[in-house]
Amino acid sequence: MKNETELVLQQRLLSMILQWTGGFAAVVPESDQTNCSGLNEPFYDQTKLGIQNIFRGVLTHKFGDYQQGHYDGMQRKHRRCSQQEWNVAFIRSLLTYSKNMWKIQYDYVNEVTNANMESQVQNMAWKMRSILLNNIWKLRYDDRHFSVKSPNNNP
Repeated sequence: MKNETELVLQQRLLSMILQWTGGFAAVVPESDQTNCSGLNEPFYDQTKLGIQNIFRGVLTHKFGDYQQGHYDGMQRKHRRCSQQEWNVAFIRSLLTYSKNMWKIQYDYVNEVTNANMESQVQNMAWKMRSILLNNIWKLRYDDRHFSVKSPNNNP
């Protein structure tokens, strides 16, 4: 997100979404060695609200409270959003993500083509590769080394 989301919050939100969309139970780390132990409470609350509801705009306010603490600790030279602005931007990005998931599924199921399943998957992989190479920020921080362009990468 462009709104200076705190790095640990950003990574743990992405991890929670990846766990849920992958069909796994979303796990909140029990032994948090960082100074972010206060971050576990929002994740417990969101689990109670339902992780699937995050894509409907149902988000615990404690994520915004945690982010506001990050904004309060930032230097003045950075543009800081309010807690409400961050909540709206985060929900908007999740709704966009959800819409894009449905669009990809629709395109995949309803695409009129004579290609077999393997070539459809290959075409989607090339599209995703192109998107990720042009938008490296969409990759998790740990996976950004996959985005290195080599001279022999020709689709």
